Amino acid sequence: MTLTKHKNGRSRSLRQIAKYVARGIRKTKGYFPITWTGIIFLCLAYVVWYGEVTKHYNQILYASVSWLLAVFVFVFVITMIGVLLVSVVTRRSNRHIPELNTVETGQRLQSGYRIYRPAYLPFIQIEVCVQPDAPFVARYDRKKNWIYETVTLTTRGRYERLVRTITVRDMFGISAVTFDHEAPFNAEIRPCSTVFDSIQFAARASGEGYSFPTGDAKGELVEMRRYQAGDPLRYILWRVFARSRKLLVRAPEPAVVEEQEMFLYFIAGQKDDDSASLTRSFLTTFAESDTDLHFCADGSNRVVHNAVDGVDDVIESVRHRAHGAENMLDMIKRIPVQASRHCFMMVPQMPGPWLDHVRQFCVSTSLKPCFVMAVKAGSSTAKKVSFAKRLFCDTKQDEQEERRRMEVCTTLAQYGEVQLVDIDTGAFQPFVGPVSRQRRNGDVAIKESVAKSQTSQTRRNGKNKKVLPEGEKA
Repeated sequence: MTLTKHKNGRSRSLRQIAKYVARGIRKTKGYFPITWTGIIFLCLAYVVWYGEVTKHYNQILYASVSWLLAVFVFVFVITMIGVLLVSVVTRRSNRHIPELNTVETGQRLQSGYRIYRPAYLPFIQIEVCVQPDAPFVARYDRKKNWIYETVTLTTRGRYERLVRTITVRDMFGISAVTFDHEAPFNAEIRPCSTVFDSIQFAARASGEGYSFPTGDAKGELVEMRRYQAGDPLRYILWRVFARSRKLLVRAPEPAVVEEQEMFLYFIAGQKDDDSASLTRSFLTTFAESDTDLHFCADGSNRVVHNAVDGVDDVIESVRHRAHGAENMLDMIKRIPVQASRHCFMMVPQMPGPWLDHVRQFCVSTSLKPCFVMAVKAGSSTAKKVSFAKRLFCDTKQDEQEERRRMEVCTTLAQYGEVQLVDIDTGAFQPFVGPVSRQRRNGDVAIKESVAKSQTSQTRRNGKNKKVLPEGEKA
């Protein structure tokens, strides 16, 4: 046992040392001023100088190598001067950047950050990269001696400072220096507000399917919708199909009984910004109604009942994406029983540790929550990608994301109802999982019966058709 502990402690110390060494190499690597191209050039110049010029006194190579070395030294000196000027002037000019105050995701604005680019220094190129967890996508435009930063906000959160990586290089690729610059970025980025239509009915419905409190439990079949896989044959409107050649079915009348209490939980994870926007609109709508709303978010150990505190918790949940849905079992104990029966969860699009916590929650509490996922237009259904797009565009990432999203929805459908909301239009539709073989055979049988009825009808019409003499009308 002692030997095992000793080995584990030894391996951990070695890993820490390796991490520190890698971090040090990564930081000092950018400060080395000569690139691999410059090193190869110097090696070739050395071989030519001592192999040909010194031994054979080749005057042509002597002049050529001398000029190339002079150009190399000139470009290297210009680059070092540019690095010094860019570093000093950029740090001084960005000490006091104006605050962005409260902004929303999706907005495009100037951050106030700028990089000095001396126009009088030739052969200089400047590249700027933000840290991977930056809440925006940046674009840089040059005006005279300055490069200004324009950002498009993509992620919610509260920020004070951000690190940008600046690389100054020459246009020949001989020398380059990379350094980090930490500058203030005072901003509170809120999720943008979006629209939703049918989700309001889904949230406020009692879930019993009553068209009237004393009516039939299935509701009156007064609405029509398109046929979907698995619908009973007795609900198909055959007369409508005979006129329009469209398969329509009768749908139950939606419930109108409003709930007095309901529980809403926001789960933080990868690609949860669309769900955060939908949650903000949800809170704004139902906090003003008569419904007693109990809201919780990842990272906050409290239950709120108003939209202001709820949106603040949603903003802070961005720091807890790696620990999504961890405290859900503790928070459900603070919720009244009546509200916990009507549980709604705003889930992210990508799987993560939160999926195991949700599974554990459903098994432990025996609740069947309604999972709401916000998606972009067309992402809930499979799309056919053309051959040209597959040939010239990288579609593997989109296909992998779509596959992982379908896996999340399929897993959640085992523990409750899954509803998809289009973040652009607010359209609301339930998730339909993969069609089973039995349902697929049923659909084939329906199509065959429809085709047989059409052929038999055409034959009857052909037999009953009378041939009239010319000039006589039917």
